[in-house]
Amino acid sequence: MRRTVSFISALLFVSVFAVYCAYVRNLLDSGPTVSLPKINLLDEILLPADKNQDIRLIFVGDVHGRYHEMVQLFEKTGLDDTTVVFLGDFLAKGPDSVQVANFILDNKDRAKCVLGNHDLAVMFAFLNPGVAKFPWYRNHRKVKPLQFTLSEENFIPGDFTKVNRMHLDISRQLGPEKIISLAQHCSAALHFDLGEEKVYGVHAGMLPGDFRNSIPSIEALTEMKYVDKTNWSEFSKEKKSKQFVSWFKLWKGSKLPDELSTTYVLYGHDASKGLNVRGHTMGLDTGCVKGGELTGMEFTRTAGKVTTKLHQVKCNGARRTALLEVEQKAKGEGKDVQEFEEWKDIVNGRKPSQSEPSETGPEFENSKEGPQHDKNSKELKELNSAGHSGGDQSESSDENREKHRELSHKVSDLDSDGKKHGLPKLNQRDQGHVSSADLGRSWGHRTSPHILKPKTSKGGFPGDQDILNSSLEVDTQP
Repeated sequence: MRRTVSFISALLFVSVFAVYCAYVRNLLDSGPTVSLPKINLLDEILLPADKNQDIRLIFVGDVHGRYHEMVQLFEKTGLDDTTVVFLGDFLAKGPDSVQVANFILDNKDRAKCVLGNHDLAVMFAFLNPGVAKFPWYRNHRKVKPLQFTLSEENFIPGDFTKVNRMHLDISRQLGPEKIISLAQHCSAALHFDLGEEKVYGVHAGMLPGDFRNSIPSIEALTEMKYVDKTNWSEFSKEKKSKQFVSWFKLWKGSKLPDELSTTYVLYGHDASKGLNVRGHTMGLDTGCVKGGELTGMEFTRTAGKVTTKLHQVKCNGARRTALLEVEQKAKGEGKDVQEFEEWKDIVNGRKPSQSEPSETGPEFENSKEGPQHDKNSKELKELNSAGHSGGDQSESSDENREKHRELSHKVSDLDSDGKKHGLPKLNQRDQGHVSSADLGRSWGHRTSPHILKPKTSKGGFPGDQDILNSSLEVDTQP
């Protein structure tokens, strides 16, 4: 009797296991009935050739589904006569990836996008849902790759474990139509010809000579952080040896040929380095999804002259603080926090004293100049100048930095009548800015921002030091 029971149990186990294996195999082998079009490796964005015709571009770092912070950034910058450029990873991690995608697709003529590693992971999960559910599956012969023009590369992520259920869920929320539209509209790299200045937008990085002398791989454009300085074809996300250096160091002005002396690369991806603005490269991933800032770099061509201006908004901090305040209030009154309307507003993306952002997102309309506040701005400048006056700076740097942030908040939280207000109205332009040296000091950045027309070094090419000594308009309001 016992033998019979054991035999039946074993038979049932084998049967169930076989059914499970068949189910897994079916998931791995199945996929959507629709396919994605070839994605452009490089898009040439046509701009007015007449140098006297004004142009305004705003390059935005990794949004990661932080739609409301994105709206706040555009409320600060305004969007009149402006082309917005997303530098990849606008999807995933954050709560509102679909809304960010909707904004891009609803404004295709004025919103351009580079695909980051997470955006590609969403598309790859759409084509291979089984891989996202079972990342240990490594049979490359069964998966469907992403295809690109120009290089004719069939792209498969090197590490399947990075393609997970989060990416699959986002692909399902977007649906086939929007996934296809994003594949048609976005590209791996963008090129803007501003006349004398040439600007590239990529997600992770690109090397001198890319798209001129060689075609970079998708992995390099979306994952690269380090490159072997003796063999540029070898790159990695980690520093493998002393031979590997940060790729942007290869763009040092004195080492560049003449044809690249006015070429600039804007990118995201590397949040660990924060705002990283150098001679010919600008890293704009400032960790919004982790509670840092969302950064935008404005390029404006006016009467043939190209200038830049930095914009930033804080991420998460205000929302987190507001939630904690409501939770403490509920605890003190012995009530359920979900009974409070303030809590519902914040959870739904609104601040208690703020109207909900438009469902269609910011609009590309005319902007107006915002007010300046002389008293706080003057005190802010005095603090900055004091920080650069010499003496024992190490003892007071932290204190000065904290005072600077407090004053910056005061400048932004007051309207022209000196009264506190919520978010600025859509498309208002902020005027608060300090010098490049002040920005580097107050935010603790590794390098200071710069303008695009630096003095030339002895070798005839723009050098990093020349650029860092020049200035950039900076929006300091949080």
